[in-house]
Amino acid sequence: MTNWITRLAHVSNGRALTPAEAESVAEYAETLPDRLLAAKKLEESKKWLVKHLSDFIAPRALEWGLPKDPFANDFVGYLSAVSHAMIGNDREILAETVVAPLSETADALDVPRTAFAELFDTTWQALKKRLDDRSAELLVPFFSQIVYDLRIRDGWAPSSAAAGAYTLIEV
Repeated sequence: MTNWITRLAHVSNGRALTPAEAESVAEYAETLPDRLLAAKKLEESKKWLVKHLSDFIAPRALEWGLPKDPFANDFVGYLSAVSHAMIGNDREILAETVVAPLSETADALDVPRTAFAELFDTTWQALKKRLDDRSAELLVPFFSQIVYDLRIRDGWAPSSAAAGAYTLIEV
């Protein structure tokens, strides 16, 4: 799996970067300290999220025949992939690291993928209250992408946007 900056290095293959490419790299470099801080705050929130999401996750875990606490821990574990995607500023890798595995889990449990989209939506609604504005600004596009992709894979049409859907924000 490669992120956008690695792909850019391969595509440029020694040539000078275009002004747009150079701008992208400069913007990324300027935001890296903020991205690392947001990732740290997300990591620090994991234990709190497991406890906070317990009431939301417990009925679903029971319905799906899963033990509540391990399921909550496994679910919150996906936030590491969100952090990695955000640090690398590459939402495309979420398809492989979060959306595909959760789609397979949904298929195995015979539940709609939107059930996991709702879990990410609920997670974001809880998490954003604990974050500073800059960290939230950097993370929301990645949570948005997961929710959007899971809904799309479940046959959701973007024109019928649900009330909890995010507006994708470019950083």
